[in-house]
Amino acid sequence: YEIEDVTDRPREFVIDPRDESYRKFRLKLDDLAYEISDLTKVIRNRKLEQVGTPSGSSGDFIYLATVTSDLLEARDQIQRELRQRGYAVLPDKPLPLNAGDFENTVREALERSKLSIHLLGKQYGIIPEGENRSIVQWQVELANAYSKSRELPRVLWVPPGLKPADQRQEVFLTSVRSEVAGKDGAELIDANVEQLKTIIQDKLNPA
Repeated sequence: YEIEDVTDRPREFVIDPRDESYRKFRLKLDDLAYEISDLTKVIRNRKLEQVGTPSGSSGDFIYLATVTSDLLEARDQIQRELRQRGYAVLPDKPLPLNAGDFENTVREALERSKLSIHLLGKQYGIIPEGENRSIVQWQVELANAYSKSRELPRVLWVPPGLKPADQRQEVFLTSVRSEVAGKDGAELIDANVEQLKTIIQDKLNPA
């Protein structure tokens, strides 16, 4: 299923090749296969760690920030591309919605990652308990703060022609353009999703 942008309700896909939602069903089924594959690797690595065998490099992790409902499909595309190229994507579970646990979870994920990707849409997003920033804005700020102590390349993407849905998001996007873009390894991208994929791969595999 997918969450409808307007009604915020789940809409189930039809498992019929003649229906327009069948393509999305196949993509979600493909995502599920990768989820199962990733889980089996985690289980195997934990067993190897128990017998003292190295489980792999933390450099293979990419932080792909949680997004608002209007960008779920774009995030799925990026996540699918990264997994097909052998990268593990973090966060690998829903982020906590209370301030303390949220910050700790994001920081731990950033420490394991070699690149941080943030997709910024028209919606401002959910605000965790005990906080006044949305989860989207806070992830950007945590990545910025972390990059000051350890070089962490960041890609921030805004869809072409985006019009913010409310003033909070407009203020946030303005601050990103003026205070974040071009600083401490942060790059702001205003292009379509396919171009964004190419830019991400260039950063992961520089010439």
